[in-house]
This record gives sequence, C-alpha cells and structure tokens, in this order.
Amino acid sequence: MRIHIIGGSGAGKTYISKELSKSHKLSIVDLDKFEWVNINGISQKRDPKEKEKMLKESLKKDNIILEGVYYKWCNSSFKKCDYIFYLKTPLIIQQFRIIRRSIRRKLGLEKSYFKETFKSVMNLLKWNIKYNTKYKKDISNLLENYKSKVYNVSGYKDILNVLGGKK
Repeated sequence: MRIHIIGGSGAGKTYISKELSKSHKLSIVDLDKFEWVNINGISQKRDPKEKEKMLKESLKKDNIILEGVYYKWCNSSFKKCDYIFYLKTPLIIQQFRIIRRSIRRKLGLEKSYFKETFKSVMNLLKWNIKYNTKYKKDISNLLENYKSKVYNVSGYKDILNVLGGKK
C-alpha cells in the first residue's frame, strides 16, 4: 500500500503518518527531506532533478507513506499512490500547532531538521496563511486528476475509516 498525505504546516501530517506507520507497518517518507538540504547549517532548496530522482526512488518501495505540503513536483507520487489524503485542518489549529512545535523545539522536547528562529517561525505562519488560501485552490485543482483515490479528511480517524481493515 502506498499513501500520500498532503496538507498545510501544522495540519497533522507527521502525527498521522507515525500512527499509520505503527498500525499498518508502513515506512514514512518526509518530503521535506527531498525539498530541503542543510548545507553548513543553512537550509537550501534541493536541485529539482535530484528531488525528482529521490521521489521516484522512494516510490519503488511498497508500504510507504509520503507526507508533505508539496504538490507541484509530486505528480509521480499522486499517480503511484493508492490513497491520497488531503488534510483539511482549520488554519487556526495549524497556526497553533506551528507555534507549539516551535516552543517544543526550543525547549529540546522535539527534534528539528533546521535551525528555527523567531523570524523563520513568523515567515512559516505567514506562508501557511498563503498555503491555506491560494495554494489550497491549486492543490484541489491538481488533485482533480486523481479524484478516484483522493479523500478530504480532517484527521487520523477519518483515514482509518477510509482504510477500514486494510493493512
């Protein structure tokens, strides 16, 4: 089984992926690791060809969950996955979770791939508003091509209902 989970920052993608990984014995592919590379402590966007190669390589595997905010370069994933779960978490909840996650990272209670600053968190909050307005429309239009396997969900329980007893 291949699952793609898409949604804004703080929508619950990572939490849901971890739960599905445990209950359905699936490997998790965090698309942030394909989009970004850390060079000398500075986050930089990865070369598009390298990113696409990494994505195609991961799609050779069965029993995976791909999760991230990305959609423009994910057509191969949308084509190959059995399920696409589009998280429709309210923006206010997403923003709260981004702030809570940042605080947890500052306290050393949660791991981060990149060095976060107050400015980077503020930029993420602003970007997330844009994601939930402009980009959501773009994503919905793109996912129309895969509507037979797209499920608009609000959380983990919705996904379990779709999957039923499938493992």
